Amino acid sequence: MFELIDNTADVTIRVTYEDIFDLFNSLTSGFRFLMIEDQELQGNIAETHCYTFDLNEKIYRMAVDLLNSFIFEFDLLHAIPYRCNVSVEQSTVKVLVDFLILENGQTLVNIPKAATYASMGNIAKMVEITLDV
Repeated sequence: MFELIDNTADVTIRVTYEDIFDLFNSLTSGFRFLMIEDQELQGNIAETHCYTFDLNEKIYRMAVDLLNSFIFEFDLLHAIPYRCNVSVEQSTVKVLVDFLILENGQTLVNIPKAATYASMGNIAKMVEITLDV
């Protein structure tokens, strides 16, 4: 589950999650919602990217790395994450993300520039990532 918290020049995505699968799915949904809110997506699946993380890595580091990768893909392809599939093998997390290239005319609500701050929040299984928009 994600929540967006507006600040003056940035937005925080707060994710409360049950497990690693929920974390990455909520981050993907939160990032997509940040950019287009509840508009219907218009475009075509461009490509699928695989991101790998070590389960021993700090949760907030994985979250920041994933969101910064999303920002890079948007800058490069004008594509946003559409859906993700998470798998765990031994101590490795694999996140397969389908990116959708937006059609001309799709309205963007926010365009994130970088993840600038991250914390584990004030309760267990919560991560907060602040994005400059």
